[in-house]
Amino acid sequence: MMTANKPSITFDIVLDENSTSAGSLESIDKSALSPRLQRKLQEGTLRKSVSQEEIEQRLSQAESRRRSIEESRVQRAKEAVEHAKSIAEQVRQQKEEEASQMRQSLEKRIEDAEARRESMKTTTLSATSPANRSRSGSSSGISQEEIEEKLQAAETRRLQIEAAKKAKLAEDHARVEEVKARKLSMTSSAGDSFA
Repeated sequence: MMTANKPSITFDIVLDENSTSAGSLESIDKSALSPRLQRKLQEGTLRKSVSQEEIEQRLSQAESRRRSIEESRVQRAKEAVEHAKSIAEQVRQQKEEEASQMRQSLEKRIEDAEARRESMKTTTLSATSPANRSRSGSSSGISQEEIEEKLQAAETRRLQIEAAKKAKLAEDHARVEEVKARKLSMTSSAGDSFA
């Protein structure tokens, strides 16, 4: 698709191999070129030749720029690894604090339950003592041995629940340690690859 507004450029191709000026810039009709091409042609002829020393100097400058860029990338990578390590350490500390708080809360709840159990036991024993029975005038129908059996069954259930909670807490703690070890090995292997 050619537009009619743009002038076309023609080139003469000389097929004669004996002609020495066939491919030279002097053989081009410069008046047929656009002003932009004429400017580029003029700039190209005015350029000075570059010496071997200048080339070597430019190459050494380019090499030093490349090294500085590479060093800055390595430094940024090291900083990223250090940042990841510090974040992993903060997460580990936070998990340990949460586990400690959970353990303390569980122990407090167990102590409170034991205190309630003891108070209920003393209340029940005082209510079922022979002196109180004679005062009330009627028996509740539950013997002292049945009450003690129920209290023993409740104590057994409480100990089972406590053991289950401790096992779950130990399992959670083991999982935290496993994740911590995995993250530590990942960050150390990532740090080794950048070093």
